[in-house]
Amino acid sequence: MAHTADKHAQICNLFWLPLPDTSVEMFPGVSFIRVPNTTVWKKIDFSTAEFSETGTESGKPVEQEFSAILTDTSESSFEKLSNLFSGYGLLRLDYTNKDSRVVGTSDFPVQISLRRNEKTAVFTLSFKRTSPEYSKFLLTF
Repeated sequence: MAHTADKHAQICNLFWLPLPDTSVEMFPGVSFIRVPNTTVWKKIDFSTAEFSETGTESGKPVEQEFSAILTDTSESSFEKLSNLFSGYGLLRLDYTNKDSRVVGTSDFPVQISLRRNEKTAVFTLSFKRTSPEYSKFLLTF
């Protein structure tokens, strides 16, 4: 069973929150995650991004896959991204329908892989993982 809020919505913004940079409130089985509205998410500039998650039945693990292409391939950009994604964190996806979803939790954070492709002059951010839960809607407090 695929889990999508709106099949026509596209990812329009990406943000990263290294852990443990903030407190996160979430409860297993609830469809939202709460972070303080003062949280400083790190914006990621990208050209294309895709996220999918699929689960077979309720209570079973969810397969999540993410990929984004970044076209700023300067050495300073690579160093900044390498430092930013050197540890675990939460990935925020803002969609064109105004939904914001968060992938990962403080108990099951995300680790993003950064690859450089010299032939096509792009960086690729990606992960493929099994999660105990679907991504969650973002709420602030």
